[in-house]
Amino acid sequence: MLGYSANLVIGILQTKDYAWAIFRAYFSQEEAEVIEGKVAARLSRREVFELEPRRSCESS
Repeated sequence: MLGYSANLVIGILQTKDYAWAIFRAYFSQEEAEVIEGKVAARLSRREVFELEPRRSCESS
């Protein structure tokens, strides 16, 4: 029998609070401003999925 267990939610699906908790756990010695920067960077990557799709230019 094979089994699969995910212990973490992948970055692109993380909420701000979840990402903050993960970074705080892994980087416990970092200042809050550093963690906030890491969280902001992670959340900004999600924005690409919220953009309107570009129209493609079809050649004739």
